[in-house]
Parts: sequence; C-alpha cells; structure tokens
Amino acid sequence: MKRNNPISDMPIAISNYNQTLTSVESLLPDSSKRTILRAAQIVDSDPALFYPMLDFSLQGKPKVSARAIRVIIVLSEIDPALLTPYRDVLLDKLSEMSNQSVMFNLLHLFILMDLPDDDEYLGRLTDICINLLNGTFERRAIKVFSLDILYRISKIYPEFSIELEHIVRSQMIDAYPALYSRGQKILKLMGCDKKDEY
Repeated sequence: MKRNNPISDMPIAISNYNQTLTSVESLLPDSSKRTILRAAQIVDSDPALFYPMLDFSLQGKPKVSARAIRVIIVLSEIDPALLTPYRDVLLDKLSEMSNQSVMFNLLHLFILMDLPDDDEYLGRLTDICINLLNGTFERRAIKVFSLDILYRISKIYPEFSIELEHIVRSQMIDAYPALYSRGQKILKLMGCDKKDEY
C-alpha cells in the first residue's frame, strides 16, 4: 500500500513508536543551545531517530516541539536533503500551524530545503507566505522568513519577480527595522532597489 504520510506512517523497523517518542522527548529537557546540539549529535549518530524527532517537532506541543524542530534545523543545515522526503507533510503542517515558535522554525526549514519545481506545491507555499505577510505576529521574524521564501520561489519562477517586487515594497511601508532591511536586501538581489522611494 502506498504511504501518503511518511511521518505519521512509521516504518515497521521502528518498534514501539510511543516509546521512541518518549525517548526523543527525554533528549529535550530544556531549550538551551547545549541541549539542542547534544540532541542533534545523538540523532545524527542514530539516523532512525530523525524520523520520530521530526514527527515530534510537528505535534504542536508547547516548548518541546519547538525544541525538537530546532534539532531538525541543526541537522538540516548540514544536510538539507534530509528534508526532501517530508516536503509535502511540512507544507501541510505550515498551513495549519498556530504555534508561532513552531511556525517560525517551520519557515526556517523551507529556507533550508531544496524546493521542488512544482507549480501546485510552490503555489500553495506562495499563498501561505503571502497570508503570513498580511498577518500579525509576536514573532516578527515570521514575516522576514516569508519574504526569504518568496524570493527563493522567484528564483525558480522568474515571472513571479514583478509581483514579488510589489509585495516587498508594500511590506517595507512602516515596516519594523528587520523587515525593512530584508526588503532592501531582496530588492537589491532582484536588481530593483530604489532607496530614494522610501
């Protein structure tokens, strides 16, 4: 039978999945950098743990899921291909995620991973990022990361660049410093920066 959800449908080789999740959670007693790096080392030494760590990071549990996804980020910065089998489920989770800490880290994964040259997939991702830009968040970097992802999409579909320029300029109006700075950077990368307009 074809597996539609590679995260929720665990491989038979991983026995007692609930116990595995408990073991994963035990690696994350706090949010310190030392704890995250230590957990990443353990998962890196046992690849079978990557799967449940990613699953745990997407469960939306306060604090602990955010810690788990930071572990995934550390590993994915070294090898972005680790995320490729999970692109679809990550997109689904991003579209429904309300926990801003997890949302922020999910967006980070989309900056790291190899994006597919797929109209439907990138269309969904574009819509999600635009909606996030129009939202209000305590985690301001959510909008910064959303712009970064839209810029990556424009590299795959150059025809999106014109629309992206308008999106960036509209976001820079009355923007907080980090978002304004990222907007300037993206406009410069696109070759359409005109600082005298602001």
